Amino acid sequence: MNTALEPWQGELLAAIPLHLRKRRLFLGLSGGLDSTLLLHGLVALRQAGHIDALQAVHVHHGLQAEADVWAERAQQLGNCLSVTVNVVRVCVNLAAKQGVEAAAREARYAAFYKLMQPGDVLLTGHHLDDQAETFILQLMRGAGVRGLSAMPLLQPVFLPEGEAWHLRPLLSTSRDTLYQHASQQGLDWVDDPSNTDIRLARNLVRHKVLPRLQQHWPQAVQTLARCAQRMASTESLLLDLARHDLEEARGEDVRCLSVDALRRLSVPRRENAVRGWLLELGLPSPPAARLHELGRVLDARTDALPKLAWPGAVLQRWRGGLYVVPDEVEAAVPWPGCDWSLQQPLELPDLSLRLVASHEHGRGLKPELLRHGVRVCVRHEASLPPLASRTTLAKRLQELGVPPWLRGHLPLLYTGDKLIQISELWVCPACRAQDHELGTVISIEHLPCCVT
Repeated sequence: MNTALEPWQGELLAAIPLHLRKRRLFLGLSGGLDSTLLLHGLVALRQAGHIDALQAVHVHHGLQAEADVWAERAQQLGNCLSVTVNVVRVCVNLAAKQGVEAAAREARYAAFYKLMQPGDVLLTGHHLDDQAETFILQLMRGAGVRGLSAMPLLQPVFLPEGEAWHLRPLLSTSRDTLYQHASQQGLDWVDDPSNTDIRLARNLVRHKVLPRLQQHWPQAVQTLARCAQRMASTESLLLDLARHDLEEARGEDVRCLSVDALRRLSVPRRENAVRGWLLELGLPSPPAARLHELGRVLDARTDALPKLAWPGAVLQRWRGGLYVVPDEVEAAVPWPGCDWSLQQPLELPDLSLRLVASHEHGRGLKPELLRHGVRVCVRHEASLPPLASRTTLAKRLQELGVPPWLRGHLPLLYTGDKLIQISELWVCPACRAQDHELGTVISIEHLPCCVT
């Protein structure tokens, strides 16, 4: 079916990359002007056969008295257009120090991503004015090139199971133009009263700052959006440079860079490389003030274990490497240990691990050692057997090259006070099965949300 499209609908189609048009599309539907018009445009594209699977998501934040009415109107709009509307109620963390706007946004996108699967596409109604506002907000926060890039037209979304996409197909269209299209079609939409509250930073920029700028520079919105686009191009070049510099610094462990290779770079290139590395790993970049302390970490004594910490990650120097460690790894697991008969797999949710025993000739542990099962521990005072040698364990972990921050997370197997296995890294030579024996192999499986 090929139905003729209106000019603005043709522009909408052109903004959706060809390889994403037949994916499953999710529209973030607030019920306001932008998302309402976008929904009608997407329905027209579906009727014309340009896209297939389309559904909407309305997030009920519970922050406004009219929230229930808005959710009902979103459902009614979906029914009229034969589009499934998922209404998702969320709890906004108002106690967080990030502010209401940021907390609501975080809850909203978490709701979107929970519904999506790898390959899906989230569409939102951000437009040219939103882009200009974001640029000003980032400028006032002292953001660098990446922050001043504002919002990209298309960006990847890293779900636990794989990669999805976030598309903003209206990003080059002004709010006034969208209003004209919606009015010409006789569309009806909701107005959130909080959008006029100038105590909120974005509303202050929208209603006070931008209008004053436009009095002197009528094209201020377009100019600011163009600046954001140039910043995005610069950011792309910086990431290309980071990838080039990282080639010299990478090793087998993707979470480790060579200290010597980093020290050979100039300070700006070194900081840029580390920032690009963190982005590749999906971890938050440190504030600029923290990143400027990188030289101190790289120049410290090799036995000093210096580190940089910020919300979401830690950079830790150890031996000749700079390691990135998710901040939840920092604390040792206060787990008391347990006994395991080996008859059934042992799940250890505190460690996000599962231990599985299997049998194989010439591999694993001698079967006679395991008649009464094993004691599973971690390197924690309350977990280890009373008579177990801490010195022996520390020596083994050092010989194995286990970073200090991971040593308290490895499952340790004991019979009595004798250490017989460390995770899958080491098996006591005297306890190994001979070639002719049917040995017991202890395998370690990672449960979801595990630390690696």
